[in-house]
Amino acid sequence: MSETNLIQLATSGGPAVVTLLLGVVLLRKDLKYLKEGLAGLRDDHNRCQQKREENENELHSRVTALVEQTSHLKGRVNGHGGG
Repeated sequence: MSETNLIQLATSGGPAVVTLLLGVVLLRKDLKYLKEGLAGLRDDHNRCQQKREENENELHSRVTALVEQTSHLKGRVNGHGGG
């Protein structure tokens, strides 16, 4: 229902109808605002998730490198490494 139709209906129906239709119009605007906010939250979520995955991959690489270095050093201490 368009706003023009709502106005025509409101003017023919009296104060109760005007109040009801005004409530409908306000709820539509609130719904639009909420939908826009939800879209923004989805965008933020996607950016955060991508950044988290990048950080996890970097940390995994760093931990893997440290494990390899530690393993190599333990081998050298136990007389198994070259050097």
